[in-house]
Amino acid sequence: MKTESSSNKEVIIQTLSAAGRAGMDRVLVELEQNGFYDAPGSIKYHSNFRGGLAEHSLNVYRYAMDLKRTHPKIYGSVSDESIAVTALLHDICKADVYFIKSDGRPGKSMRSFPIGHGEKSVIMLLRLGLDLSEDEMLAIRWHMGEHTFKENSVDAENFYAALKSPGKDLIRLIQKADGMAAKSK
Repeated sequence: MKTESSSNKEVIIQTLSAAGRAGMDRVLVELEQNGFYDAPGSIKYHSNFRGGLAEHSLNVYRYAMDLKRTHPKIYGSVSDESIAVTALLHDICKADVYFIKSDGRPGKSMRSFPIGHGEKSVIMLLRLGLDLSEDEMLAIRWHMGEHTFKENSVDAENFYAALKSPGKDLIRLIQKADGMAAKSK
């Protein structure tokens, strides 16, 4: 669902500001400076248009909040603040990688630090001074779920261990919402 990018920006800023999280002011400056609101969400998959990254992130947030509301027995214990932080910032590193070329098509920078985007987003947020809980770090790291590793790898071990952690409901919620948002394009 394509929406107005300036409206998306306002909602994202308001929602993240309302989280009242230490370090959020630096994150909001970074979102503005690194082109988060104008970047595409991908090169050839979902949200591959100007403003797609912000729209995708906002859609993940909306789907996650809706899943919490409609499935309170599963997700009712997950805080709205954790949902806002993880859903809206899970792909923050993509703004540093994806851009719109002069011909209007999405492009990818080769200046990217070569680690997975879940890990990179966590590292960026921590370096900016955002106060993240362990559950939130795991939810951002593993938001792609099983799609990010080969079976019987160290990553597989870590992923399945994360699903046994106290944050398992947040991890599954963000994975599910991200998948729904990616499919909605």
